Amino acid sequence: MSEREPEPGFSVVDRRRRGEEDEAPPSRPAPSPVVESPRSPGSPAQSAIVGPGPGAGGPASAPKADLTALLVMLYSDAMANLGQAPDPTSGRPHVDLDQARFAIDLLAMLQEKTRNNRTPDESAVLEEMLSTLRMGYVQLSQGRRGTR
Repeated sequence: MSEREPEPGFSVVDRRRRGEEDEAPPSRPAPSPVVESPRSPGSPAQSAIVGPGPGAGGPASAPKADLTALLVMLYSDAMANLGQAPDPTSGRPHVDLDQARFAIDLLAMLQEKTRNNRTPDESAVLEEMLSTLRMGYVQLSQGRRGTR
């Protein structure tokens, strides 16, 4: 193949009309610009990732990416699989003990791996989550064994 020869199977078709420049092309909403947050003047990289904050046309409350957010996500998943929250698709609670156990095990692994690296608040939240989930899991698993 020579340098200027187009690759087979790929073609570009220009469908713009010639001579009708007065007619405005279909418009798309302009992407929102990345605005540096006034609360973090020393971190331009962080503001580029997060984008505009509340009041700047962005989401009302963008979640903060931290350990607590990850813990809450896993906790919510486990609670849903323990039947404590409705399934978003059906609106009814469901029980999946295997998936609940997986989320509980992930939280326990994070507890071990982050030992001595958590704030006291993060440690308290994690302890409470694991206690609640383990109690719920044991109650459901014992109830299921009793009905068999």
